[in-house]
Amino acid sequence: MTIFAVLIISCLGFSCMAFAKPKHWKAIPFLSRLRHPGKRVQELMQYSGAILLILAVYTCQLNWGWALGLCFYVGVLSIALFFVSLLISYFENTIKN
Repeated sequence: MTIFAVLIISCLGFSCMAFAKPKHWKAIPFLSRLRHPGKRVQELMQYSGAILLILAVYTCQLNWGWALGLCFYVGVLSIALFFVSLLISYFENTIKN
């Protein structure tokens, strides 16, 4: 159960970091109609994404210790990054078509 919580936290963290960039902001259909946020909001989204990723590694460390926790964290990070990048590229292709 904890692994799914870490996966969700990691996906949210990567999504926050991705949506701070104008290119990825325009890729999502319901966000592309909105004006891209200013520099302060971009920094806030990047910092919140970093905090969520730190929270994910802390959760792994609490449950499995440093040795296994970091292994699980890297594995979940790979899955989360793949999932977020796949969704962003999917939405980008649906807008172009």
